[in-house]
Amino acid sequence: MWRIEGAFALAVTVGASIQTAAEAVVDPTGRVACAWVTRPLFPSVDLEARNTALRWEFKPGMEDGKPVHVLVTIILAFGR
Repeated sequence: MWRIEGAFALAVTVGASIQTAAEAVVDPTGRVACAWVTRPLFPSVDLEARNTALRWEFKPGMEDGKPVHVLVTIILAFGR
């Protein structure tokens, strides 16, 4: 696995980029309550994608004028 992750780091260093996807539950306050990677790549990238998604904040979803939990899909790009 080290070689794959090393190759990924080298690709990003020379200007390549890589995308992954995550899904998250946004709570009624607009914060991400939980997130998981839906397009896994490498363990270190997947962990960073999940941690990044957990830091995002959104405008709360509304239903009948009240904030509710919402499932969102997030596309994350790493690199240049």
